[in-house]
Amino acid sequence: MSIIRKANFGFTLIELMIVVAIISVLTAISIALYSEYVARSQVSTGLAEISYGRSWVETRAAESGLDTNEASDLGLASSTKRCPMISVAYRSNGSAQLSCMLAGNSLVNRQTITLKRDPSQDGGIMGTWTCQSTVAERLKPDSCN
Repeated sequence: MSIIRKANFGFTLIELMIVVAIISVLTAISIALYSEYVARSQVSTGLAEISYGRSWVETRAAESGLDTNEASDLGLASSTKRCPMISVAYRSNGSAQLSCMLAGNSLVNRQTITLKRDPSQDGGIMGTWTCQSTVAERLKPDSCN
């Protein structure tokens, strides 16, 4: 009498369930990291969109320009895809503020990033720029810390 042996091929159900669980955990971690990466790039883009106005402010300060609250006077658009609301304030003493209300994912939406210029004592020609933001510290660009 011969014994017929059946060979086992493939995976058991429990092995497949363990693989699916591991893949799920890795996916959850990667999605969270990706969202943070996207938010950081959105903040950097917002900063870049208002940084262009710094050269116009420096030119205006050197030429003793007049006060303005118009973004177009400083070479900026009043809104962009990343900054739906850009506000500016330039004063003839050399002080300035360029702000962007960010649009993006839930980590940065409706947060602000602001560049401020404090005039020096020599009539505002040589000013100091600082960056401030309401976004979480981990999302701020390195140039805004």
